[in-house]
Amino acid sequence: MTEHQFFSPKVQQLVTLVQKSPLFGEAYDAVTRDELILKTHALYQRLSLLLRETIAPGMPEADDEVLDEIVVTIAPRVVTFCAVMAVEEPDLDRLCSIALGFALLYWADHLLDQDDEGMNRAIQAWIVGADTCLDINHPTTITRLTVLQTIDTILTQISLPDDSPWLREHSFKQFLYHSQALHDLCIIHAQTESTIFWETYTDIFVRHTTRSIQLPGTIAMVYALYRRRNPSLPSLANLFADPHLMPILETLGNMVLRVFDDAGDQAKDAAVGTLNLFTHAHPEMLIQLWEDAGLIDYKPSYDVLQSWQIGIADAPTLVVSYLAKLLQTRVEKAATSLPTQLNRFLILTRRFLLITSLVATGEI
Repeated sequence: MTEHQFFSPKVQQLVTLVQKSPLFGEAYDAVTRDELILKTHALYQRLSLLLRETIAPGMPEADDEVLDEIVVTIAPRVVTFCAVMAVEEPDLDRLCSIALGFALLYWADHLLDQDDEGMNRAIQAWIVGADTCLDINHPTTITRLTVLQTIDTILTQISLPDDSPWLREHSFKQFLYHSQALHDLCIIHAQTESTIFWETYTDIFVRHTTRSIQLPGTIAMVYALYRRRNPSLPSLANLFADPHLMPILETLGNMVLRVFDDAGDQAKDAAVGTLNLFTHAHPEMLIQLWEDAGLIDYKPSYDVLQSWQIGIADAPTLVVSYLAKLLQTRVEKAATSLPTQLNRFLILTRRFLLITSLVATGEI
C-alpha cells in the first residue's frame, strides 16, 4: 500500500475543510495538511492490523475475505474521525486504542444488522455479566463475548480510573443496549402491520434510535484521552453534571446525529431491513422525535417538521441543514454559561459537530 492509497478524495477533502475551520483554533498551527493525512494513514495501518487480530478469534467461521471486508468498511471511518478529533494527541498507540474501541462498536452493530444470534447473546452477556447470562452456551456467543471483553482493557489504556466506569456505562454499554433493542424492533416491524407497529412502538422506537447514538459518550471517549494526559481536567462525572451543555447534547444532540446518520444510510438501511427515520417517516413517530428533542413547542421548527411528515422530495437535505444550524446555535448559546474548565470538552464538541455536519450536508 502506498502512502496515500487508502485515502479517498473525500477523506482528504474532510481533512482540508476541518483544518481551515476556526473551530479548531490553534490546533493546526504546528500541523500541516500533509502531516495530518500521514498521521491518519499511520493510524489506519495500525488499526487495520489490530482490528483484524482482535475480531478474528471472535469470528472463527469467517474466512479472510469476510474479515478483510469488515476491516476495510470500519477502519477508514474510525481512524479519520479519531485523528482529526484528537489532533493534539502524539501517542499513536493510545490513539489506536481509542480507535479500536469505536471500531468494536461498529463491528458489533454490523453483526446485529446481519441477525447474528451469537452477537445478540454476547451483548446481553457483556452488559449483565457472563455469570448471570443464561444464553452463554450458544455456539458463537463465547467467541463474540471474548472480543467484547477487550473493551475493558481498552478503557484502562485510554482513560483514568475514575473515568473508566462512566465510559463503560455510557459510551459502550448504553450504545450496545439501545442498538440491540433497535435491532429487535426492526424484526418486530418486519412481522407487524405498519399502523399497528407505530401505534404500539412509537415511543420505544424513538427512545432507542436516538439513544443508540450516544453523542455525549462519543465525545467523552476522546475527552478521556486528553484528561489522561492532563488529570487537572474535570472528570467525566463532574463534566456531565453541567446543567447547560449536557442536556442539549443528550436530547437535541442525539436526535440530530441520528438524523445525520439516517439521511446518509437510507440505501444501506433498506438493504438490511433497518428502520430509518426517512424511509419510515411515520407522522406520529416524527412528532414524538420532535418532542423528545425538546422542539415540540419551538414553532420556528414546525415548517421543517411538516415538510418531513408529508415527504417532500428534498426533505432529508432540508431537515439536515436546519437541524445542523439549530444544534450549533443551541451549543454556542450554552457555551456562554460554561465554566472555563469545560473548554476542552467544548472544543471537542465543536469539532465533532463540524465533522458530522460536513458529511451529513454533503459538503464532502
